[in-house]
Amino acid sequence: MLATLVLLQPDPFLVREVLRIVVTGVVFLAIGTPLAVAFGRRIARGGSPKDSDPRALQAMDARLARIEQAVEAIAVEVERVAEGQRYATKLQAEQAKRAALPEGRP
Repeated sequence: MLATLVLLQPDPFLVREVLRIVVTGVVFLAIGTPLAVAFGRRIARGGSPKDSDPRALQAMDARLARIEQAVEAIAVEVERVAEGQRYATKLQAEQAKRAALPEGRP
């Protein structure tokens, strides 16, 4: 008996899909594995070194205090600018009223 060998042409769409899935998996493993290992080591150590260093916590507290002071100063300045804008708008409205009145009436 003679065996005939039939070669089938693969579907190009199917080949692209399989290739896309394989490449995605390889990229996921190449990026995800080191991240997972690093995260596991961090958990095994008991957190980050910054969390246990009192000097780092004091520095962070001081920095947050400076940020809070800066935000408060900005809020005061914004309020001053807004008050000036309200005053200028009030003056413009009064001038527009005076201009709309006839000349003989105050």
